[in-house]
Amino acid sequence: MPHLFAFVFCVLFLGCSGGKNSEMVPEDSGGLYRDALHPDYIIEAGKYPLWFEFSAGGIRAISSPGEASLTPFKPWPLARHVRGVLKHGGELTMVINREGFIVVSPALGLSPELLQAAGSLSKPAEALALYLCTDPAFWGSYTTAAAFMYQGSPAALLYRDDFFAENTVPAPRPRVWTPDIVSHRPIPLAVPALDALSPSEGWDIDAMSRGDDGYWYFRAVRKPALRPLIEFYRSKDLEAEAEVSSQAEFRNSFTHEAGNGTSDPGLPPLPAGFVYTAKGLSGGVVVAAWEEQEGFNIGAAGLMLFER
Repeated sequence: MPHLFAFVFCVLFLGCSGGKNSEMVPEDSGGLYRDALHPDYIIEAGKYPLWFEFSAGGIRAISSPGEASLTPFKPWPLARHVRGVLKHGGELTMVINREGFIVVSPALGLSPELLQAAGSLSKPAEALALYLCTDPAFWGSYTTAAAFMYQGSPAALLYRDDFFAENTVPAPRPRVWTPDIVSHRPIPLAVPALDALSPSEGWDIDAMSRGDDGYWYFRAVRKPALRPLIEFYRSKDLEAEAEVSSQAEFRNSFTHEAGNGTSDPGLPPLPAGFVYTAKGLSGGVVVAAWEEQEGFNIGAAGLMLFER
């Protein structure tokens, strides 16, 4: 497998000497340690792109998407890939379907001792810290319906997909999550307009989008019997109880992003069958999501960073 230290560009991983807050990363991450109180990775991007693929337990450095693992194609609701990139302050949060979050933040706020432990940085002021906040044991049973900002916090709405696979799990409870970079896990986030439709009563919210009129539109599904009950709602700020909407209003507001690509002549070219799906800026570093597509199916997926 490609090893990080063989690359000519600079990718710096934090190590630690162990302890009660430490755990081993799986072997496909290089057998390195991570600490629950520290970033998982410190990266110094340059003019050459840094490529990573999503793997069990985290991310793995690769030389290019063409060298990614032979990941079996799955329908997009079941595949591990980026469902949204959220910008908040100087940070970027990537929502990873079936996994959790990756938070990309400038490393300036880290202690000098931590930066020194990472190794030699040619431009410490431009280094990035990556935090993996994942919970595949729970998230692995659900699909991300929406990535959005709520009261200044990045958030992901989960739902149970019954279309592409027989699903015996209940509707997700909680259904909305936000990353916690201290515990390195997603934590529940209360959103009153969505919480009013209780999962304990069989309600699932499988799609949500913000319309041009500033309202959030979402579809709620209840499956107590063979014939599901479907209702449509809208909310201005997701704070108060939502008001009843219509299927027509929902359709007019909702644009599904699955299967779409983002074109940018400034991004490095990808092999045939691969597309960029989302991007953002953290400082002067471009962070872009890529994936291998075949119709509605997704194979390998990951992220790319380079200094623009």
